[in-house]
Amino acid sequence: MTRSMKNEKFKMQNFSLVILHFAFATLSVALLAGCGRPGVPVPPDDYGIGLRIQQERKKEDQARKEQEARETAAAKQKIEEGIVTPLDEITLPEMRPVGGR
Repeated sequence: MTRSMKNEKFKMQNFSLVILHFAFATLSVALLAGCGRPGVPVPPDDYGIGLRIQQERKKEDQARKEQEARETAAAKQKIEEGIVTPLDEITLPEMRPVGGR
C-alpha cells in the first residue's frame, strides 16, 4: 500500500466517524427539543379529575354538616317536648351491601 492509499483510507474512516457523530448529535438534539420538558406531564390544578373530586368532597362535607345540624335540632326538640323513642323504633343508618355480585 502506498502512502496516498493510506491517506485516502484514513480520510474515509475519519469522514465516516464525523458523519456518525453528526447524525447522533442531530438525533439527540431533535429528541430533546421534540420532548419539550423531560419527565411526566403535570396537569394543572384548576381543571380535571382532581378539582372535581375536591368539589364533590366539599359538597359531601356541607351536606353532612347540614344533616347533623338537622338531627341535632330534632333531638333537642324531642328532649324539650319529653318525647322518648322506644328501642324498637330507633332508625339505624342505611347499610350498604358489602361485596356481592
